[in-house]
Amino acid sequence: MKNDIAVEEVRRLFDYNPITGIMTRRVRTYSRNKIGDAVGFTCEWGHLRVRVNGMSCYVHRLIWAWVYGIYPKEQMDHINGNPTDNRLVNLRAATQSTNMRNRRISKNNTSGFHGVYWDKVKNTWRVQIQVDGKHKYLGRHKELDDAVRARKQAEVKYGYHENHGRVVA
Repeated sequence: MKNDIAVEEVRRLFDYNPITGIMTRRVRTYSRNKIGDAVGFTCEWGHLRVRVNGMSCYVHRLIWAWVYGIYPKEQMDHINGNPTDNRLVNLRAATQSTNMRNRRISKNNTSGFHGVYWDKVKNTWRVQIQVDGKHKYLGRHKELDDAVRARKQAEVKYGYHENHGRVVA
């Protein structure tokens, strides 16, 4: 990506503990930070970011580069849905499509399940799923349980991650 800094610079500036997921400073770059300080501030999306050489970088991308010597080609996925959990076992390189199949449920969701919506006009639960950027209609159901079952079957069929739709505190 455009704002990825050289891997050698990442390794010069930071240390990383893959078990705790914490990246720390090896070098003092500003008067306010100290060697050994954990890096990162929480951005509006909930991920940790850090300023490096005047650029704002995602900590999880720096970690990937620090560990593997390259940046991921596309996106990074926090498998458990917690964007501040940067343990190596919780990070994977992912396409946008793969990453979207591991989304937590929106705060605005009223049914409690991805792709299950109440249709006020027809008084039924409408079910859909997104596959390759397109919505697939999965039917209507009188009972929420039936609608959820249809959605869960489609998630398995289309390879959604088992964590898709979980609620993260």
